[in-house]
Amino acid sequence: MIVITCASGKQASSFIPHLISSSTGPLRLVVNSASSQSRLEAEYPSASVVCADLTQPSDCQRVVKDAVTIYLILPPFHHAETEIGKNLVEAAVTESKRLDSAFKHFIFSSVIQTQLRKLLNHDVKRYVEEYLMESGLNYTILKPTTFLDNFRPALKGLVKQVTEDGKKELEFNAPWDANVLFSEIALRDMGDVSFKVITEREKHFFASYDLVSTMPQPWSRKVYILAEKLGCKITVGALPVQQVTPVFMKNAVGSRADDAHRVTFDTAERMILYYNRHGIIGNPSVLEMLIGRKATTTEEWVEAQIAEARQSS
Repeated sequence: MIVITCASGKQASSFIPHLISSSTGPLRLVVNSASSQSRLEAEYPSASVVCADLTQPSDCQRVVKDAVTIYLILPPFHHAETEIGKNLVEAAVTESKRLDSAFKHFIFSSVIQTQLRKLLNHDVKRYVEEYLMESGLNYTILKPTTFLDNFRPALKGLVKQVTEDGKKELEFNAPWDANVLFSEIALRDMGDVSFKVITEREKHFFASYDLVSTMPQPWSRKVYILAEKLGCKITVGALPVQQVTPVFMKNAVGSRADDAHRVTFDTAERMILYYNRHGIIGNPSVLEMLIGRKATTTEEWVEAQIAEARQSS
Protein backbone atom coordinates (compact mmCIF):
# COMPACT_ATOMS: atom_id res chain seq x y z
CA MET A 1 0.00 0.00 0.00
CA ILE A 2 1.38 3.38 -1.09
CA VAL A 3 -0.29 6.31 0.68
CA ILE A 4 -0.09 9.74 -1.01
CA THR A 5 -1.39 12.88 0.67
CA CYS A 6 -2.64 16.01 -1.16
CA ALA A 7 -3.22 13.58 -4.00
CA SER A 8 -5.42 15.96 -5.99
CA GLY A 9 -2.64 18.50 -6.48
CA LYS A 10 -0.32 18.97 -9.43
CA GLN A 11 2.69 17.41 -7.73
CA ALA A 12 0.98 14.07 -7.05
CA SER A 13 -0.47 14.07 -10.56
CA SER A 14 3.09 13.99 -11.92
CA PHE A 15 3.77 10.47 -10.62
CA ILE A 16 0.46 8.74 -9.78
CA PRO A 17 -0.01 7.68 -13.45
CA HIS A 18 3.50 6.12 -13.38
CA LEU A 19 2.58 4.09 -10.31
CA ILE A 20 -0.70 2.91 -11.80
CA SER A 21 0.76 1.95 -15.18
CA SER A 22 3.61 0.03 -13.55
CA SER A 23 1.31 -1.84 -11.14
CA THR A 24 3.58 -1.11 -8.19
CA GLY A 25 0.85 -1.97 -5.70
CA PRO A 26 -2.40 -0.61 -4.26
CA LEU A 27 -2.67 3.16 -3.89
CA ARG A 28 -4.48 5.11 -1.19
CA LEU A 29 -4.95 8.69 -2.34
CA VAL A 30 -5.70 11.14 0.48
CA VAL A 31 -7.65 14.34 -0.23
CA ASN A 32 -9.39 16.93 1.95
CA SER A 33 -12.64 17.56 0.06
CA ALA A 34 -15.53 15.57 -1.35
CA SER A 35 -15.10 17.21 -4.76
CA SER A 36 -11.45 16.11 -4.96
CA GLN A 37 -12.47 12.63 -3.86
CA SER A 38 -15.06 12.34 -6.63
CA ARG A 39 -12.66 13.64 -9.27
CA LEU A 40 -9.85 11.25 -8.35
CA GLU A 41 -12.20 8.28 -8.07
CA ALA A 42 -13.22 8.92 -11.67
CA GLU A 43 -9.63 9.57 -12.81
CA TYR A 44 -8.00 6.64 -10.99
CA PRO A 45 -10.70 3.94 -10.55
CA SER A 46 -8.15 1.34 -9.43
CA ALA A 47 -7.03 3.47 -6.46
CA SER A 48 -8.65 3.92 -3.07
CA VAL A 49 -9.47 7.58 -2.50
CA VAL A 50 -10.15 8.75 1.05
CA CYS A 51 -11.10 12.12 2.46
CA ALA A 52 -9.34 13.12 5.68
CA ASP A 53 -8.56 16.08 7.92
CA LEU A 54 -4.85 15.68 8.55
CA THR A 55 -4.90 18.17 11.43
CA GLN A 56 -6.64 15.34 13.33
CA PRO A 57 -4.29 12.60 14.61
CA SER A 58 -7.10 10.01 14.39
CA ASP A 59 -7.55 10.69 10.67
CA CYS A 60 -3.78 10.43 10.15
CA GLN A 61 -3.76 7.05 11.87
CA ARG A 62 -6.64 5.92 9.68
CA VAL A 63 -4.99 6.88 6.38
CA VAL A 64 -1.62 5.26 7.15
CA LYS A 65 -3.03 1.92 8.28
CA ASP A 66 -1.37 -0.96 6.40
CA ALA A 67 0.92 1.43 4.51
CA VAL A 68 4.24 0.22 3.15
CA THR A 69 5.19 3.66 1.81
CA ILE A 70 3.90 7.08 2.81
CA TYR A 71 4.48 10.01 0.46
CA LEU A 72 3.74 13.22 2.35
CA ILE A 73 2.85 16.35 0.43
CA LEU A 74 1.69 19.17 2.68
CA PRO A 75 -1.27 21.39 1.70
CA PRO A 76 0.27 24.56 0.22
CA PHE A 77 0.35 27.60 2.51
CA HIS A 78 -1.81 25.86 5.12
CA HIS A 79 -1.61 27.58 8.51
CA ALA A 80 -1.02 24.18 10.18
CA GLU A 81 1.60 22.68 7.82
CA THR A 82 4.02 21.80 10.63
CA GLU A 83 1.26 20.26 12.73
CA ILE A 84 0.03 18.16 9.79
CA GLY A 85 3.53 16.96 9.01
CA LYS A 86 4.23 15.95 12.60
CA ASN A 87 0.84 14.22 12.83
CA LEU A 88 1.65 12.07 9.80
CA VAL A 89 5.12 11.21 11.10
CA GLU A 90 3.69 10.23 14.49
CA ALA A 91 0.98 8.13 12.84
CA ALA A 92 3.67 6.37 10.77
CA VAL A 93 5.71 5.66 13.91
CA THR A 94 2.67 4.09 15.57
CA GLU A 95 1.89 2.10 12.43
CA SER A 96 5.48 0.85 12.16
CA LYS A 97 5.32 -0.57 15.70
CA ARG A 98 2.32 -2.84 15.07
CA LEU A 99 3.31 -6.52 15.22
CA ASP A 100 2.00 -7.18 11.72
CA SER A 101 3.15 -3.85 10.26
CA ALA A 102 4.48 -3.81 6.70
CA PHE A 103 5.66 -0.20 6.90
CA LYS A 104 9.03 0.52 5.25
CA HIS A 105 9.45 4.06 3.90
CA PHE A 106 8.38 7.63 4.67
CA ILE A 107 8.96 10.12 1.83
CA PHE A 108 8.52 13.79 2.61
CA SER A 109 8.18 16.25 -0.25
CA SER A 110 9.55 19.32 1.48
CA VAL A 111 11.10 22.33 -0.27
CA ILE A 112 14.56 23.50 -1.26
CA GLN A 113 16.57 25.49 1.30
CA THR A 114 14.41 25.20 4.40
CA GLN A 115 17.07 27.25 6.23
CA LEU A 116 15.68 30.40 4.57
CA ARG A 117 13.69 31.49 7.60
CA LYS A 118 12.25 34.62 5.98
CA LEU A 119 10.29 32.24 3.73
CA LEU A 120 7.61 31.01 6.11
CA ASN A 121 6.51 28.29 3.68
CA HIS A 122 10.09 26.94 3.83
CA ASP A 123 10.59 27.41 7.56
CA VAL A 124 7.49 25.40 8.57
CA LYS A 125 8.82 22.39 6.68
CA ARG A 126 12.17 22.59 8.47
CA TYR A 127 10.48 21.44 11.69
CA VAL A 128 8.82 18.53 9.92
CA GLU A 129 12.18 17.47 8.46
CA GLU A 130 13.73 17.49 11.94
CA TYR A 131 10.82 15.56 13.43
CA LEU A 132 11.08 12.95 10.68
CA MET A 133 14.86 12.63 11.00
CA GLU A 134 14.51 11.92 14.72
CA SER A 135 11.55 9.54 14.35
CA GLY A 136 13.49 6.33 13.78
CA LEU A 137 11.66 5.78 10.47
CA ASN A 138 13.34 5.02 7.14
CA TYR A 139 12.93 8.33 5.36
CA THR A 140 13.76 10.27 2.20
CA ILE A 141 13.38 14.04 1.95
CA LEU A 142 12.73 15.52 -1.48
CA LYS A 143 13.36 19.26 -1.73
CA PRO A 144 11.94 20.73 -4.95
CA THR A 145 12.34 24.35 -5.91
CA THR A 146 9.44 26.39 -7.33
CA PHE A 147 7.66 24.76 -10.28
CA LEU A 148 7.90 25.96 -13.87
CA ASP A 149 4.35 24.69 -14.17
CA ASN A 150 3.08 27.48 -11.91
CA PHE A 151 3.41 29.61 -15.06
CA ARG A 152 1.11 27.33 -17.09
CA PRO A 153 -2.18 29.29 -16.66
CA ALA A 154 -0.51 32.55 -17.70
CA LEU A 155 1.25 30.86 -20.61
CA LYS A 156 -2.03 29.42 -21.89
CA GLY A 157 -3.59 32.87 -21.78
CA LEU A 158 -0.72 34.38 -23.76
CA VAL A 159 -0.85 31.58 -26.35
CA LYS A 160 -4.58 32.18 -26.78
CA GLN A 161 -4.05 35.89 -27.38
CA VAL A 162 -1.63 35.11 -30.20
CA THR A 163 -3.15 32.02 -31.84
CA GLU A 164 -6.84 32.81 -31.45
CA ASP A 165 -7.00 36.59 -31.11
CA GLY A 166 -4.17 37.32 -33.55
CA LYS A 167 -2.27 39.71 -31.30
CA LYS A 168 1.40 40.37 -32.07
CA GLU A 169 2.27 42.67 -29.16
CA LEU A 170 1.34 41.63 -25.64
CA GLU A 171 1.88 42.84 -22.10
CA PHE A 172 2.52 40.57 -19.14
CA ASN A 173 2.91 41.54 -15.51
CA ALA A 174 5.11 39.19 -13.50
CA PRO A 175 4.26 38.50 -9.84
CA TRP A 176 7.66 39.89 -8.74
CA ASP A 177 10.77 41.49 -10.26
CA ALA A 178 11.08 39.57 -13.52
CA ASN A 179 14.85 40.07 -13.66
CA VAL A 180 15.58 38.30 -10.36
CA LEU A 181 17.32 34.93 -10.77
CA PHE A 182 15.36 31.70 -10.30
CA SER A 183 16.06 28.00 -10.60
CA GLU A 184 12.82 26.12 -11.29
CA ILE A 185 11.75 22.51 -11.68
CA ALA A 186 9.51 20.92 -14.30
CA LEU A 187 6.71 18.71 -12.99
CA ARG A 188 7.82 16.04 -15.45
CA ASP A 189 11.19 15.85 -13.70
CA MET A 190 9.59 15.85 -10.24
CA GLY A 191 7.37 12.96 -11.30
CA ASP A 192 10.32 10.90 -12.52
CA VAL A 193 12.27 11.48 -9.29
CA SER A 194 9.27 10.60 -7.14
CA PHE A 195 8.62 7.39 -9.04
CA LYS A 196 12.25 6.29 -8.70
CA VAL A 197 12.41 7.01 -4.98
CA ILE A 198 9.13 5.17 -4.33
CA THR A 199 10.04 2.11 -6.36
CA GLU A 200 13.75 1.88 -5.52
CA ARG A 201 13.06 2.44 -1.81
CA GLU A 202 16.11 1.23 0.20
CA LYS A 203 18.54 2.92 -2.18
CA HIS A 204 17.24 6.28 -0.97
CA PHE A 205 16.90 5.72 2.79
CA PHE A 206 18.16 8.67 4.87
CA ALA A 207 18.86 10.82 1.81
CA SER A 208 17.89 14.44 1.28
CA TYR A 209 17.79 15.68 -2.34
CA ASP A 210 17.67 19.24 -3.67
CA LEU A 211 15.58 19.06 -6.85
CA VAL A 212 16.12 21.69 -9.54
CA SER A 213 15.72 21.54 -13.34
CA THR A 214 17.36 24.82 -14.38
CA MET A 215 20.46 26.76 -13.48
CA PRO A 216 19.75 30.31 -12.18
CA GLN A 217 18.20 32.52 -14.84
CA PRO A 218 15.95 35.61 -14.88
CA TRP A 219 12.36 34.66 -14.08
CA SER A 220 11.30 36.46 -17.26
CA ARG A 221 13.38 34.17 -19.50
CA LYS A 222 10.49 31.76 -20.06
CA VAL A 223 8.30 34.68 -21.14
CA TYR A 224 10.84 35.80 -23.75
CA ILE A 225 11.30 32.21 -24.96
CA LEU A 226 7.53 32.04 -25.34
CA ALA A 227 7.52 35.27 -27.36
CA GLU A 228 10.24 33.93 -29.64
CA LYS A 229 8.38 30.65 -30.21
CA LEU A 230 5.11 32.46 -30.93
CA GLY A 231 6.70 35.11 -33.14
CA CYS A 232 5.39 38.01 -31.11
CA LYS A 233 6.61 40.69 -28.69
CA ILE A 234 5.82 40.46 -24.98
CA THR A 235 6.59 43.41 -22.73
CA VAL A 236 7.18 42.25 -19.15
CA GLY A 237 6.35 44.39 -16.12
CA ALA A 238 5.71 43.62 -12.46
CA LEU A 239 2.68 44.10 -10.23
CA PRO A 240 2.88 45.54 -6.69
CA VAL A 241 2.69 42.94 -3.93
CA GLN A 242 -0.70 44.25 -2.77
CA GLN A 243 -2.19 43.20 -6.11
CA VAL A 244 -0.22 39.98 -6.46
CA THR A 245 -1.08 38.39 -3.11
CA PRO A 246 -4.85 37.92 -3.67
CA VAL A 247 -4.27 36.52 -7.16
CA PHE A 248 -1.52 34.24 -5.91
CA MET A 249 -3.77 33.00 -3.11
CA LYS A 250 -6.48 32.07 -5.60
CA ASN A 251 -3.99 30.11 -7.71
CA ALA A 252 -2.29 28.45 -4.73
CA VAL A 253 -5.18 27.43 -2.50
CA GLY A 254 -8.22 27.75 -4.77
CA SER A 255 -11.53 27.80 -2.93
CA ARG A 256 -9.74 28.19 0.42
CA ALA A 257 -8.46 31.64 -0.56
CA ASP A 258 -11.51 33.69 0.45
CA ASP A 259 -11.62 32.42 4.03
CA ALA A 260 -7.95 31.51 4.42
CA HIS A 261 -6.27 31.82 7.79
CA ARG A 262 -4.32 35.05 8.39
CA VAL A 263 -1.10 33.00 8.60
CA THR A 264 -1.73 31.81 5.06
CA PHE A 265 -1.86 35.40 3.79
CA ASP A 266 1.27 36.31 5.75
CA THR A 267 3.09 33.31 4.29
CA ALA A 268 2.13 34.12 0.70
CA GLU A 269 2.93 37.81 1.06
CA ARG A 270 6.36 37.19 2.60
CA MET A 271 7.20 34.72 -0.15
CA ILE A 272 6.35 37.26 -2.84
CA LEU A 273 8.43 39.94 -1.11
CA TYR A 274 11.38 37.55 -0.74
CA TYR A 275 11.18 36.41 -4.37
CA ASN A 276 11.01 40.03 -5.46
CA ARG A 277 14.45 40.65 -3.94
CA HIS A 278 16.28 37.32 -3.79
CA GLY A 279 14.58 34.79 -6.08
CA ILE A 280 15.46 31.17 -5.36
CA ILE A 281 18.43 29.38 -6.92
CA GLY A 282 19.92 25.89 -7.09
CA ASN A 283 21.68 23.35 -9.26
CA PRO A 284 20.22 20.50 -11.40
CA SER A 285 23.08 18.03 -10.88
CA VAL A 286 21.38 16.01 -8.12
CA LEU A 287 18.14 15.72 -10.08
CA GLU A 288 19.98 14.60 -13.23
CA MET A 289 21.86 11.97 -11.24
CA LEU A 290 18.57 10.61 -9.91
CA ILE A 291 16.64 10.45 -13.18
CA GLY A 292 19.59 9.41 -15.35
CA ARG A 293 19.04 12.07 -18.00
CA LYS A 294 19.39 15.79 -18.53
CA ALA A 295 16.85 17.89 -16.69
CA THR A 296 14.08 19.53 -18.69
CA THR A 297 15.27 22.88 -20.05
CA THR A 298 13.16 26.02 -20.00
CA GLU A 299 13.01 25.90 -23.81
CA GLU A 300 11.77 22.30 -23.81
CA TRP A 301 9.20 23.08 -21.17
CA VAL A 302 7.86 26.12 -23.03
CA GLU A 303 7.65 24.19 -26.32
CA ALA A 304 5.69 21.39 -24.64
CA GLN A 305 3.27 23.84 -23.04
CA ILE A 306 2.66 25.68 -26.34
CA ALA A 307 1.90 22.37 -28.07
CA GLU A 308 -0.51 21.39 -25.31
CA ALA A 309 -2.20 24.80 -25.27
CA ARG A 310 -2.73 24.72 -29.03
CA GLN A 311 -4.04 21.17 -28.90
CA SER A 312 -6.61 22.01 -26.25
CA SER A 313 -7.80 25.25 -27.90
